[in-house]
Amino acid sequence: MMEITHFSTPTYVYAVDRCTLNIRIQTNAAIEKIEIYYQNLYDHSQNLKRKTLSLLFEDGSHWFYEAKISIKERHFKYYFALTNDGKTSYFTSDGLLEEILPVNYFYYSAINDDEILNLPKWAEGEIIYQLLIDRFYDGDPSNNPENCRHPEELPDRSTYYGGDFQGIIKKLDYLKSLGVKIIYLSPLFLSPTYHKYDIKDYYQIEAIYGGEAGLKELVQKAHEKGLRIILDGIFNHCSSEHPFFQDLLRNGEKSPYRDWFYVYSYPVNPELLNYDSFACQVPSMPRFNTSNPEVIAYLTESAAYWTRTLDIDGWRLDVADEV
Repeated sequence: MMEITHFSTPTYVYAVDRCTLNIRIQTNAAIEKIEIYYQNLYDHSQNLKRKTLSLLFEDGSHWFYEAKISIKERHFKYYFALTNDGKTSYFTSDGLLEEILPVNYFYYSAINDDEILNLPKWAEGEIIYQLLIDRFYDGDPSNNPENCRHPEELPDRSTYYGGDFQGIIKKLDYLKSLGVKIIYLSPLFLSPTYHKYDIKDYYQIEAIYGGEAGLKELVQKAHEKGLRIILDGIFNHCSSEHPFFQDLLRNGEKSPYRDWFYVYSYPVNPELLNYDSFACQVPSMPRFNTSNPEVIAYLTESAAYWTRTLDIDGWRLDVADEV
């Protein structure tokens, strides 16, 4: 059975300039020809433009096709025509159809300037290696936390394995041999967990990883080998052990940080989870109110500080769609 996937979301559609969309569609088999028919969202004529998609890549079970389409008015509606063995079917917002109707289009209502994807040239087409620091390689056992497990032992939700910055430094040549050009590090600021997606202090780098000095050395050694380093920006939520949230727990409505989080009722109680958190169900990760200018300043200033201090090359944003 033919399986076709496309949504008008950034996974499959994104703006490359003010008038142009990059469109992708996924199938579970090779297609002889895929065309996209498109026009201005507000144009109700049948004078659609047409463009053939090219094969982007395939892995034997998934085929991805791609095309760029442009309309000067920046408002889009479109559908796909798939042809195999001389037979054409149409993939639309209503699924795969034998004929197309004006109500079956996909829509991209408008390209706004802040939606245009501007990648740095050095990142285009390069291999990015996502690396969970604790689980990668232990290069300096002297900074290991207590009760580290051997790499062959199975983990649980609180397991540490001792991976650190020295371990990454020792494996830079290995990463380079894989064709990696960009190393994307997991969170590395002070946190009570091994994964560190619950940050306790945005201005303190974990000592168990090698601290600030260790990270500076990693960035320097990576740059010497032509590799780039990006950090994971956890700006949607923090740890419940963060001093600002602890102040909120102690002082409730009188806390200067009451508007830094989304509190439903007082007193704030992690057992009741009467505040918003990551995934709405993780009490240890209270969600920041990122509409608050003070929160915005706190987070962006910390990112700017570390970008300058460490000479890193970029950031990945965690839970970016909620920040």
